[in-house]
Order: sequence, then structure tokens, then C-alpha cells
Amino acid sequence: VGVAEMKVAVERTGGLVVLAESFGHAVFRDSFKRIFDGGEQSLGLSF
Repeated sequence: VGVAEMKVAVERTGGLVVLAESFGHAVFRDSFKRIFDGGEQSLGLSF
């Protein structure tokens, strides 16, 4: 399944898509941290 096929599911659930080569890749790590960080640059998803 590609990202285009996942678009509807992501939009309907309010989810996020992060494209990275692995879970250890800096793009994934930084994006994941930003989801839960508070502050001005946050995505506002802290629980």
C-alpha cells in the first residue's frame, strides 16, 4: 500500500504520515518528538 492509498484513512482519522527510511532515521525521530512536545512549534497532540 502506498501513501496515496492511505490518504483517505489518514484524513478521516486525523492522523499523520511521516515518510522516513527507518524508525531510527532523524526525520522520523524529530517528527515523532514534535507530535508530543508542547510549545509554539508543537502540533498540539499532547495528551
